Amino acid sequence: MKSSSGKYFLGLDHIRAVAAFLVFTWHFIHVNNGHEAAPPIFPLSILTEGHTGVALFMALSGYLFAKLLDGKNIIYTSFIWNRFLRLAP
Repeated sequence: MKSSSGKYFLGLDHIRAVAAFLVFTWHFIHVNNGHEAAPPIFPLSILTEGHTGVALFMALSGYLFAKLLDGKNIIYTSFIWNRFLRLAP
């Protein structure tokens, strides 16, 4: 989906990919036979922390809002209406 402001931050794609990978892997490896299955090796144990990917997405969203607005005024009714139109089925 293309941004309405026309701005695109290419450097954030890698961070988005890492966040998506963390959430995706958590959905598939967090449970093993009804029990949590943490990988025995420390660097891989981050894959069992799906909330880390979600937190990364939220941080990116906040950064992008701040970067795109940068001192501009927000018309909240228009913002909420546009979000509704974008998210409504």
